[in-house]
Amino acid sequence: MTARAISFKSRLGWSIAAAVFAAIVAIELIILIPSYNHRSEDLYRQLETIGFAQVVALLNASHGRTDPSNLDTALGGISKRSSLRGAAIYNPDGSLVAKIGEVPKMDIPVNYSGHIMRTKSGDGSRYDICWGPDHIGLPYIFVARLDSTGIGEELKAYTFRILLLILLIGGATTAILMLFLNRRVIGPILQLRSNLVAAGNDPMHPELYKLDFQRSDEIGEVAASFDRMVSQFSAMLAKLSRRENELKKSEMRFRRMFDASHDSIFLVDVENNAIVDANEKSRVMLGYSSEELRDVSISDIHPEEMKQLQSFANEVKERGISRTEDLTCRTKSGEFIPVEITATPMEIDNRKCMLVLAHDIRDRIKAERTLISAKELAERANDAKSTFLANASHELRTPLNAILGFSEILKSEMFGDLGSGRYRDYSGDIHSSATHLLALVNDLLDLSKIESGGYRLEETAVDVGELAQRMIRMLKSQAEPAGVELLSEIAADFPLIYADLHMIEQIVVNLVSNSIRFSRKGGQVTVSIKLAGDGDVLLHVRDTGHGIPEDDILKIADPFYQVESADKFTHPGTGLGLSIVKSLVQLHGGSLAIESELGRGTSVTARLPARRIIPPRAVGTPPV
Repeated sequence: MTARAISFKSRLGWSIAAAVFAAIVAIELIILIPSYNHRSEDLYRQLETIGFAQVVALLNASHGRTDPSNLDTALGGISKRSSLRGAAIYNPDGSLVAKIGEVPKMDIPVNYSGHIMRTKSGDGSRYDICWGPDHIGLPYIFVARLDSTGIGEELKAYTFRILLLILLIGGATTAILMLFLNRRVIGPILQLRSNLVAAGNDPMHPELYKLDFQRSDEIGEVAASFDRMVSQFSAMLAKLSRRENELKKSEMRFRRMFDASHDSIFLVDVENNAIVDANEKSRVMLGYSSEELRDVSISDIHPEEMKQLQSFANEVKERGISRTEDLTCRTKSGEFIPVEITATPMEIDNRKCMLVLAHDIRDRIKAERTLISAKELAERANDAKSTFLANASHELRTPLNAILGFSEILKSEMFGDLGSGRYRDYSGDIHSSATHLLALVNDLLDLSKIESGGYRLEETAVDVGELAQRMIRMLKSQAEPAGVELLSEIAADFPLIYADLHMIEQIVVNLVSNSIRFSRKGGQVTVSIKLAGDGDVLLHVRDTGHGIPEDDILKIADPFYQVESADKFTHPGTGLGLSIVKSLVQLHGGSLAIESELGRGTSVTARLPARRIIPPRAVGTPPV
């Protein structure tokens, strides 16, 4: 429907038309009243003129100028064709002289001055007029009654013509104005209203209701502003639609993650302990349907731990931080399930809530119990092993010492010549093998003591520099036959440390012996002792041997572990040396670090904490 068609049904258009028409009528009426009065006066003046002429004619015809008594006859002759309906003649003193026809009802004043007097009847059909002697040229006062019926009819016709003209002018003017307003004002306004209503009924597609008026006046500016508003609203709507879609996707992703979680997730209203929302896992764990869970409170799930849970919830709410605690949940069937509860405070829709993650820890508790049982079993087995090693090693040392003693006697032929030289060689082999076996037994005893916790530090002031030099001199007898050169880099004034002397000696001997055993002929083993940047003591043994594969470095200090190498059988070992060294260093609060590169050699560093260094004048003071 076009704006023009709509405008003829417009309340605004009809209001404007009514106002314009009323204004035009009011203006014309204002103009008509003086015009009506002037017209009325003109008609009465004409009636007076005609009446005066008839009176003069009457007087002349009846010789009334000399005898007014003859007026009746003359009046009867002209009354049917004139407006004169009657008359009265008075002397100047007011006495009646004669009367004819309808006698006028006009009182003559006593002191009449001769001026013209006029009166009208109530219904406007009669008009009485008085002429003095000066007007009619006789010594009488002449009062005539004129028929004014025609004047009333003429005025009615005149009024009707004027009113009709007013209506025609008003209607035409209003119509022309309405056509103009319809085209230039009302039509565009109604179109704007129509588009606004349509856009309100269809808010998702406002761009369909642009006006696109090509005008430079105020209506055009309003239309352009409306179109800009629609464009901006469309852009905002598109942005909101994208956001809404993103929020829906985000909510769907969250809901999928929420329901796909392996943990039970609850959203709890802190004020009334009601469950606001819960994921599928929680419903499965507790055995409730979605509808049933809406009527379940926290007190139904944790009936025996409400005080603990209330305290837990209050702390989470007051401190505003997440907390974790182990509790039990009661299912719909009445079964109690151990769970780990993690609660995080949050505010949703102006409600204080907690996001609660409940993890079923039945498997964890079972695994912990299994682990504890396994640990206890392993500890018992380890104790049994250590006891066995200690007992077996103790039982082996006695016969080994006897074998060593007797093989030494045979080898030295203490009680006489053995005869064949092969006996001496055999005695030497027996002595060497027993010595190796005794060393293995001693290592096993040390390892057993360490693992059982039976090793105790006997700490004293140790000159670690002098101790290292002494061990190097002792081990030269092992290095020289192997063609390995022993070097030292130890400061003469290195401070004393508070440590177990025997353990430090064992650490140095084991590290240097390992380096000699796995070094090539012509290789070097360097022993250095220095202070680290943080004050720790570094006992460093570096060789130029075969090196250790990278995969074996982390396992090389494990008990009985040996690196597969070409010299494995040339330099057999027990695989306990580095393990014992590591344990002894740890007993001193230190650590062991191993660095190696195949074909380049190995570097082992025993780090002892700085607190073991004895300051000057404090010898004998144990470390803190």
